Amino acid sequence: MTSARWVNKSQPQMLVTATIWLYIRAVFGVLFGVSALGLLFAGGYAAAGYGIANEKRWGHRLGISIAGLVCFVSLANLLSLINLAYFSNSTGSAIISLMFDVALFSMLVHPSSRSYAKTWFS
Repeated sequence: MTSARWVNKSQPQMLVTATIWLYIRAVFGVLFGVSALGLLFAGGYAAAGYGIANEKRWGHRLGISIAGLVCFVSLANLLSLINLAYFSNSTGSAIISLMFDVALFSMLVHPSSRSYAKTWFS
């Protein structure tokens, strides 16, 4: 009988790092999520990390879906700030947020992550 894991070190480095980042995003979502939607995303991040650590296909798909959606929202937020010609600290933080969102998404869709998930996830 296998036990549930929070992090699976036998997975490729990209998936292990993505799992840890998903948990970190979930914690920050709970701490700073001011809306119900923010808390919903935090729960999705945590569920995706747990699913990936336990080699569940739904966890990998959920992680890709949420990371892609958040990338889209972050990009839309950044473009709206640029269109308003509003360059301040919020523009800089939007750029940094987008960079982390894209990095998480790219780790989840990296060829080594995808091939491992395709082969070993149930």
